[in-house]
Amino acid sequence: MDEEYGAYYTKEVFQILKREFSSPLEEMQKAILIIIKQCCAIDSIDKSFITEAKILDTFFENFWSRKVALDVKLSKMCRDACYSLAVKVGPSLIIDKILISMREESLPYRQMSVETATKIITGLGSFDLDDRQVERLLDGLLYSFQHGKESIFLNGFGSIMSSLGVRVQPHLMQIISALLYRLRNQDPETREQAADLIAQTAPVLKICGEDEMLIKLGTILYEGLGEAYPDVLGSLLGALQKIIENLSSIELLNPPVSQVLATLTPILRNRHEKVQETVINLIGDIAYNAKEYIHDREWMRISFELLEMLKAHKKRIRFSANNTFDN
Repeated sequence: MDEEYGAYYTKEVFQILKREFSSPLEEMQKAILIIIKQCCAIDSIDKSFITEAKILDTFFENFWSRKVALDVKLSKMCRDACYSLAVKVGPSLIIDKILISMREESLPYRQMSVETATKIITGLGSFDLDDRQVERLLDGLLYSFQHGKESIFLNGFGSIMSSLGVRVQPHLMQIISALLYRLRNQDPETREQAADLIAQTAPVLKICGEDEMLIKLGTILYEGLGEAYPDVLGSLLGALQKIIENLSSIELLNPPVSQVLATLTPILRNRHEKVQETVINLIGDIAYNAKEYIHDREWMRISFELLEMLKAHKKRIRFSANNTFDN
């Protein structure tokens, strides 16, 4: 269709959409969300039209609710529609609408909010957000992270912090304090989640030039390597690896890298798959970046430990295969 006619009929369609926004029919709701996404792809629809027609207010009044969040397919379509609207009007207006729902009691509602914010910020950036909105966004993400163990809160928090970059710096102390508090929690899953987020926060600390904070986190993670739960231990090792990767110099590590390596060697005997994978990766990073700080005899001892671990792994594979064939 000609661009002029396309613009005219699209605006006419939006008037009908506004009338049907309050429709209780699920199929009508899905149709509306699809049409919004398609119409926002048209160049002639701009920010001024959407704001003047007050489409955002009507949209969020009818679609941004706990009921929609409970419907998996509908909530996904709602997230896509929000992203399409954000492309036209900018992230700021959309993020401002969903911030309050990040602190809701309803888990699906919080999850929909975090997923939408993550998609918008990682896709469109945060230049449109003012400092107050960044503060409220991080506060809402931290609340969602602390009140839900789902991976979407962990990954969403990490992705948004990476996208914000240096804008996170004024809020780092609050975030790190919350993570360190959760590292001391009695629940192993909570400790694992905190260690995983520290791993995602390490590159942001590097961007912000927070070497001192990285050193402190490295010391705390090292002290936790006596962890009894293997899943938590694997996450602690992964976080320590990220800390070492993002330090400006490995000489800053406290305790020194030679002491860290001596502590890691006995962990190689742990048969848990996640622990073995992360400890081998960590030792590999040390070997690549700090081999001159470790005595040759120590590397020889570690090599023999790795060989013994490989032999034990092969035995387990053969044992499992024999049991399978016997059955």
